[in-house]
Amino acid sequence: MSRAQLRLRSLFAAAFVLFGSALWAADPLTEMVRRSGFVFRGTVVRLHAATATVPPEERTAVVKVEEIFEAQTELRRLAGQEVTVRLLAPASAAAGSSRIFFTHLYSLGASAGLEEVGSLDPQEATEVRTRIAAARRDLADEALQTRLADAVAVVVATVVKPRAAEAARNRGASEHDPQWRQARITVESVAKPGASATPKEALTVFFAGSDDVMWFEAPKLEEGQRAILLLHTGARGAFKPPGLAVVDKLDVQPVDELARVKRLLAATR
Repeated sequence: MSRAQLRLRSLFAAAFVLFGSALWAADPLTEMVRRSGFVFRGTVVRLHAATATVPPEERTAVVKVEEIFEAQTELRRLAGQEVTVRLLAPASAAAGSSRIFFTHLYSLGASAGLEEVGSLDPQEATEVRTRIAAARRDLADEALQTRLADAVAVVVATVVKPRAAEAARNRGASEHDPQWRQARITVESVAKPGASATPKEALTVFFAGSDDVMWFEAPKLEEGQRAILLLHTGARGAFKPPGLAVVDKLDVQPVDELARVKRLLAATR
C-alpha cells in the first residue's frame, strides 16, 4: 500500500472516530430537509420560464403548488399558486410532470422564487410527511447535541433576579453590542459536570440583553425561571461573555426535556 493510500486510510479512520458511523449513514431525505424550508408537491407548467417579479433563467420553471408538506407560516399562502423553481436537473424535467420539491426561498415579491435542493416521486407522498417530521427531530437532536458537547456544564437551575452586568459597563459601543446582563442561578442538579457546578450552589450566568438582529433569538433569563441551562464560555463572533453564559437559543431548555438532554449527552461520551 502506497504512502498516499495509507494517509487516506488514516484520514478516513480519524473521520470515523470524530463523527461516528452516522457519517456514512446520512439519510438523503434528511439532508434535503436540512437544506430546505419549503417542501411541496407541484406540477411543472412551463420550462425556461418564471413568474412575475422573478427573472427567468435557463433552469427556472413555473410550477403550480398542489400540496404543501412543510413551510413557514408566511409561505403557506402559496398553496394553489404558481411559483418559480430553479430546477436541480432541468434536462430531466417535462411540462406536466409532478414531483415533491424540496426548496428554499431565494426571491419573494408578487411571486416566489424557490431553489430546488432535491425532489421525490409524488407516489411517495403518503409517507413524506412522516419522514420529514422524523428528519426534523433528528436535525433538532443533532443541533442540541452539538451545543451540549460544547457546553462547559449543563445544569437544572432556577434564575434569581437578573440585572445589568457590571463587567459589561463602560465598554466601547458597538452596533451589535450584546448588552450583557447577569443573573444568579441556584443549581438544582448537574447533567454535565464542569465549571464547579454542584447542586445547591449559586452561580453567576451572563446573557445578552440586546434585541439586536445578532441577539434577538438569544435567551433572556427571567426571575424565577426554572430550566436546563447549557453554560458556555466561548465567544460569539467578536463578543466574549464575562463568564459563564447562555448565548444560543438552544442553551435554555424546558425542564421536561431533561430525559432527552441526558440521552444526547450519553451519546456524546
